[in-house]
Amino acid sequence: MNEARFRSAALNYQHSVDSAFAEVDSSLFAYGRSQENQKRIDEATLAVDNAVNKAKSLYKAGLVDYLSVLDAQRQQKAMQDRQVAAKLQTANTTIAVYKALGGDWKVANETLSVELAHVN
Repeated sequence: MNEARFRSAALNYQHSVDSAFAEVDSSLFAYGRSQENQKRIDEATLAVDNAVNKAKSLYKAGLVDYLSVLDAQRQQKAMQDRQVAAKLQTANTTIAVYKALGGDWKVANETLSVELAHVN
């Protein structure tokens, strides 16, 4: 009977360890993908910023209408939105890695308020 309980406890322990490793592996993979995605979006945002500047220059030179400038700016705002979403995803995956490694995640209300004030 004791041996059966020991084996059961050992199997439960092994399952817990395997689950923990799988969670860490999964969260690290998601973190890597979110960083890659953020890098691509940052590069695309830079390209759109350059396109806006070029559209403004062409407009000032009389080579394009203002609608081209507005369209470039619309694309710029859309990319900036995607950039913010990518940064949030990277932050969330960073937290997931921290938690998977056994960390606890508590945010003080004061810290959150200060960070939100900087965003606005």
